[in-house]
Amino acid sequence: MPREVIDLTVPTAFTEVEDTPVWPALQVAIDEAQPHRLRETLRRLCMDSRDTARAAQAILVVPVHRSSSKTNMAEEEEDEDQDEDKDDEADESEPDSSSKNEAAEAEAISNTLHGLKRMRPRYVRCRNCEEEFDITQNESGDCSYHPEESEVDWDGDFWADHDENCHGEIDTEEMRREYPDGFIYPCCDGNGESEGCKTSRHIEEYSGTKRRFPWTQ
Repeated sequence: MPREVIDLTVPTAFTEVEDTPVWPALQVAIDEAQPHRLRETLRRLCMDSRDTARAAQAILVVPVHRSSSKTNMAEEEEDEDQDEDKDDEADESEPDSSSKNEAAEAEAISNTLHGLKRMRPRYVRCRNCEEEFDITQNESGDCSYHPEESEVDWDGDFWADHDENCHGEIDTEEMRREYPDGFIYPCCDGNGESEGCKTSRHIEEYSGTKRRFPWTQ
């Protein structure tokens, strides 16, 4: 039995205004949905449709050999040393970054659709800056972070009128988010909102442990 195809551009009974397409409402629903709801919806769509699964794989999964992230501290330190000596000016002969991105995307899609078996997630979390990054586009200087944790700025005047017995504890993650100016990074004396004082490639959060990705098409 052929699978029913739903045209999201055609108004249906689910819309409150007859001449309003479903798509705008769906966009709002996606924006407001909780992460776990979106993950479950994507899983169900992939399980119901091989084409959807392959399209998702082309975007979210890449061959293991495509990873450019460092995997241990020795490599990370070597990379950081090279960053300090590297000239900030880019080589004019280097291809345009947009062209490289397009080529990488095309290669990822081609590899996925042609059945390469050793695959892994393309987007992971950096253990230094705690941001998501693309393992196929991970270059020196992409990551900016502070190598030391922020501390309460006891020497400044920011907390002069703050009584912990009345107003609560200062040295907490919540206070760091709410009052970044009251904290400093010992590594550079910058306040809680200052940009990272050290740069390197992104380092995968779980890079200290060997991870296996045995998934197949």
